[in-house]
Amino acid sequence: MGIHQRHDHSFRIPRPDQSVIYNTPNTCTQCHSNKTNTWAAHEIKKHYGPKRAYHFSDDLLPGSKLNATSEFHLIKLLKDTLQPEIARATAAFYLGKIQTQDAANTLLKALLEPKALIRYHALRSLENFPANVWINEATLCLTDKVKAVRIAAADLYHKLPKEAIPPSARAAYLTADAENKNFLQQQCDFSIGNVMLADYKLQEGDAVKAIELYVRGLKKDSLMNYARLNLSAAYSTARNNKEALQTLKNAAIIDPKNDRIFYNLGLLMYEMNQIKEATINFEKAVQLGSRNPSVYYNYGLLLQQENQNKKAEQILVKGYGLNPSNIQINYALSCLYLQENKRDKARYYAQKLKQIQPNNTEFVGLYRTLGI
Repeated sequence: MGIHQRHDHSFRIPRPDQSVIYNTPNTCTQCHSNKTNTWAAHEIKKHYGPKRAYHFSDDLLPGSKLNATSEFHLIKLLKDTLQPEIARATAAFYLGKIQTQDAANTLLKALLEPKALIRYHALRSLENFPANVWINEATLCLTDKVKAVRIAAADLYHKLPKEAIPPSARAAYLTADAENKNFLQQQCDFSIGNVMLADYKLQEGDAVKAIELYVRGLKKDSLMNYARLNLSAAYSTARNNKEALQTLKNAAIIDPKNDRIFYNLGLLMYEMNQIKEATINFEKAVQLGSRNPSVYYNYGLLLQQENQNKKAEQILVKGYGLNPSNIQINYALSCLYLQENKRDKARYYAQKLKQIQPNNTEFVGLYRTLGI
């Protein structure tokens, strides 16, 4: 609610060893406030031995880091039916940020889970994957027994042209989509409801109606800043870059430490051919510690375009460190090194790309050039 800190009322075994690695809270140092997490971890080890019983956080915490080992931990947790539903659903949420074939296959299998919360988050995560990954398998969720799952499935297919939906699923989609639209319209007494319906309209290509709804939502809650990012996108779709730019500038004034705002400013400035300003805003997003690999991908390409290959390499490698499974980053690094005739380095990232999406035909030319 944003009113006060809320606890979940659970009593958990203290894990200061995790606090040392992940900076998570533990009850030991909340009482012994003059001591460190390292001290607490040592005391636990001294009194109870070096081994701890397995807890889902042993996989969820490293999984949430979205680094080279995250995929293993998240898939392991999602498949473990002995763990709490909410923990497994959270694993599905994070897995959507790792766009590999194994991640996609695991999420598709999760659509058959008996727990609705897991099916729901698997659908939400599949939104991050190309439609060809899920277009046939997710149709069963359009007639799911749980309304929230049907709505999530309708959302997934709503982004597609109607003719792209499998013919056998079109009737089910229309029914689920009607439920979704009715649900969204019922939320419009609230600011967030207007934004949700605006997002729906923007996906349909109705930027004018989306703008109206975003503005109405902001009138109800002027500090709902993320709505300004979507409003800016709607203005841009309506070819009104002047309003799109002003909307993002207003958002930056309200929240000057939001890296996503400056990333969007960079994209818009680039579209408006204001290269210097685009570079400044991409750099600002990086300085603010953005963990979005797309920031580093787009900034890296811009630097490469401006013949700043050394800086481009640094930025792309930093993005790779955030998510080694990111397709765009691996492709960009491979192309950059190929351009510089550093074929061994180019081959490394191309091979990584092939491991991530072995059936993607878009990269066949790159593989052939590098002899993979």
